[in-house]
Formats: sequence, structure tokens, C-alpha cells
Amino acid sequence: MNGVAMPEMVSYFTSRGSLMGQVPGEFVAAAFAVFNPLVVVPAVTTGWSVTGILAGWSRAVQAAHGYPQSGPHELAEAARRR
Repeated sequence: MNGVAMPEMVSYFTSRGSLMGQVPGEFVAAAFAVFNPLVVVPAVTTGWSVTGILAGWSRAVQAAHGYPQSGPHELAEAARRR
């Protein structure tokens, strides 16, 4: 667009909104009101679905390697013990 690269919308809006937690796209659109909700809402919905898939994959890999499923602190502690 006039020599300016457009960001990849799914990553852009999901990462910007993630500071508020895993909130719906409507919240992200309201927080960054200069963006069209018709673009923001589907992008955030897609972004959260992708992060859910990646989180599931990450838990499966952790379990396969014997790491705890509790959270980052327990995971870090288990890594220090290895």
C-alpha cells in the first residue's frame, strides 16, 4: 500500500491483544479503536485457535520428555534438575 508493507494481521492483532489475556477479538478491536472490527475480530479468533493448537503440541512434547504439565515455573525447575 503506497510502498508501506502491511503486517500479517493474525499475528499482529493477536499479539497486540495478548497483553489483556486471551480476550475475544471484540475487546481487541475496542482497545485499538482505529482498526476496523471486521478485520480485527476474525484475525484474533484465528490467532487464538492457532495458539491453542501450539499449546497442545507443546504439552505433548513436554509430556513425552517427562516434564511436568503444571506451568512455566515447574518446567524451569525440572529443566534445572536435569
